[in-house]
Amino acid sequence: LFFFNLNTNGQEAYKIEADFLLFEEAKTGLPILVYNDSMLVKGFDFKRHYKTQFPEDLQKKHFKSYQFQIDQKNYLVDAGCGPVLQFEGTSFKRLDNSFRHQNQYYAVPFVYEKEMYLWGGYGLFTQKNILTHFSEKDKEWNLIYTENSSINKPKSEAYFYREKDKLYIYGGIITNNPKLSIKGERYDDGSMSCLDLKTMKWTKGATIALDNHSSLKGHLSKINFQIADKLYVLSSHNELVEFDFGNKVKNSYQYS
Repeated sequence: LFFFNLNTNGQEAYKIEADFLLFEEAKTGLPILVYNDSMLVKGFDFKRHYKTQFPEDLQKKHFKSYQFQIDQKNYLVDAGCGPVLQFEGTSFKRLDNSFRHQNQYYAVPFVYEKEMYLWGGYGLFTQKNILTHFSEKDKEWNLIYTENSSINKPKSEAYFYREKDKLYIYGGIITNNPKLSIKGERYDDGSMSCLDLKTMKWTKGATIALDNHSSLKGHLSKINFQIADKLYVLSSHNELVEFDFGNKVKNSYQYS
């Protein structure tokens, strides 16, 4: 055991293959990189290496999209919905009795009352206007009925922002046909909609004050996320855009 620890913790030279997984450890805030078949490295210095075991019937590359932190625990969900993993220490545990749905790629992921949800997405050649919820009791994903859901266009890659019991959705792709015009035919530039998570009712034209959302246009990106009360969008031209809705401020940061 002593020599094994010397070998794994002291190892520095290694090769990262295409099938890797990177996420933040909920308890420590440290990066976790899972590489090759059964190796894991923890920390910003990339020096602490450990043996791990990823479920044999699943691939790491399918768990990069939806990564949740609940009660200082890590949960990872298949990119198209279905399999759910919990990471703790240096090991992965599968929690579901599901299968790879391949039905909600680029959906809106969020946590409400310590439970995982996905809205919309793309799969089986169509955009979606559905809300699914992972039931820890059933170990399955259940379809949640929402009132007035017809006011939303089926879409993927939408902007999303949660404020207490309200989930705001804006923009997104409504068709995956690249030949269509970018003006309103491929991308949804309509008004923002809001889901009241207490009543599960949608309302149209909900607002989060910031130039009537016009600042969001032109920044469509698969990468957008919320930290505290701010929305961040990673644009395609080396720019990180920060939307501070509470103070009605938009900040832009360049990176190389």
